[in-house]
Amino acid sequence: GNLPGSIGNLRNLRDLWLWDNELSGYIPESICNLTKLEVLSLGGNDFIGTLPANLGNLKYLTDLSLWSNQLSGVFPRCVVNLTSLESLDLSGNEFTDVIPYDIRLLTKLVELDLSGNKLSSSIPSSLGNLTLLESIVLSDNQLSGGIPTSFQNLSNLRKLDISNNQLNQSINTV
Repeated sequence: GNLPGSIGNLRNLRDLWLWDNELSGYIPESICNLTKLEVLSLGGNDFIGTLPANLGNLKYLTDLSLWSNQLSGVFPRCVVNLTSLESLDLSGNEFTDVIPYDIRLLTKLVELDLSGNKLSSSIPSSLGNLTLLESIVLSDNQLSGGIPTSFQNLSNLRKLDISNNQLNQSINTV
């Protein structure tokens, strides 16, 4: 079934774990009323459509996991307002367009997984400003170009998966 709009009435909720269920429909806008939320884990469901525009108002959110749904549209710009994020997993959806340059605002990000979408253009050099990153997974998209030279700033990086894209520049450019 659907995630009811009344979920937004649970205003003291800090963690919401609903992954691997059979939830479907749209993620309700009322989820943005959960202003104390730190973890939002809705992966492995059948949510469709775009993310609620006001999701960026969840200023305490540290973990956003929406993997393996059917979310679509351009890369959700509201995500770059979630400046407390440490983990962002939007893998296995149908997001299109480019990874925004403004992703550089997520300075606390440690894990980033955008694999299995339809993201295109090049890997933004602004990812190199996220010096806490330990894991970047961008595989199975339509990215082109190469690895930005700014990645040499990522001294904590332990995992980089950019397989199955359309990269055409030498890795030696780092």
